[in-house]
Amino acid sequence: MWKNILLFLSLSGLVGHHASPITKLYHHVDQKMSWPDAQRYCREQFHDLATIDNLEDLERLQASRKGSDYDIDSAWIGLYDDRTRWQWSYGNQDYKTGQDYDNWAGNEPNNLDAEQNCTVIMQKTGEWSDRSCSNLAGPVCINAAGNYIYVQEEMTWYKARKYCVSHHTELAIVRDATENSKIYALMKRTAWIGLHRNPWSHWSDGSRTTYLNWETGQPINLGGKQNCAAMNFRTAGYRDKNCQDLYYVACQELQKQRSTFRIKISTEADMTNPEVQRQFVEQLSAKMAKEGVAGVQLHLVVKDGQDQQTEMALSAAVFTVELLREQARAQRLLLFRLWGQKFRAPKLFSLADL
Repeated sequence: MWKNILLFLSLSGLVGHHASPITKLYHHVDQKMSWPDAQRYCREQFHDLATIDNLEDLERLQASRKGSDYDIDSAWIGLYDDRTRWQWSYGNQDYKTGQDYDNWAGNEPNNLDAEQNCTVIMQKTGEWSDRSCSNLAGPVCINAAGNYIYVQEEMTWYKARKYCVSHHTELAIVRDATENSKIYALMKRTAWIGLHRNPWSHWSDGSRTTYLNWETGQPINLGGKQNCAAMNFRTAGYRDKNCQDLYYVACQELQKQRSTFRIKISTEADMTNPEVQRQFVEQLSAKMAKEGVAGVQLHLVVKDGQDQQTEMALSAAVFTVELLREQARAQRLLLFRLWGQKFRAPKLFSLADL
């Protein structure tokens, strides 16, 4: 006899692309240390240094500090500027510092005034120098045949790239000394090549930055050595600092999400049977993993509903899964509609077509 049965699935763990953003819990360490030591401490005790992905994160981090004896002081956060992270515009190829060919002048790249993120070949020496991308220079382009073309008209790096893409293929890529010499022989003046970088693009945990709240005039890269960021808890603004300076620390912990699935099914299977429950959870877990919802644990509770007296001529059982997520000030509803065959022994569940 068919029954309506209400199932409750308790889900816990970090989930995949169906999930809401992970909830962060911030922790403050009232001990001054360098940024590398702060990173090590946060990774050992929690998850990592604090990351701030939006205004809500910023407000929660600032609010969590108020009332302490140190609420007007700065603290290290996970933001840092990896000076080794460069990229060629040609094919968006990563440039591996220390492995790939380079021809930097003796003190380059130095990121003067925290704004030198593009690269020129200098006319006097043929060596490389980092420059502000808004400076003016002629571009060296590369065409589909791999030939270099020098353009004398001076323009910003961004306009130079647009010019090369429109008229040839891209700004020049330089992979060895021979290619560098070919370009240098063409040049009449200092010229742009395609090597560039995106500053302050990543957090300590490897995630990309999506929200930056620099104080006015920051970053400045004073002395060419300010590669790490601290947050001023009085203004909530960021300042770049020497990574060896000593500040308090803001760490973060990632809270595991807990959600409840409510599933109403019509079935002939005995859902009070532990073996039947085990098979159901296994199949649903596999299906969720296939859909990108991974790293979770499922627990099943069965509650009998009103008996269904007729089969209702259904050719398939319908599962409606309601996932309620509590996060900050809002709840989100996620519906999965899972279609499968009737639950008949010995093949109790069929989720192959879901």
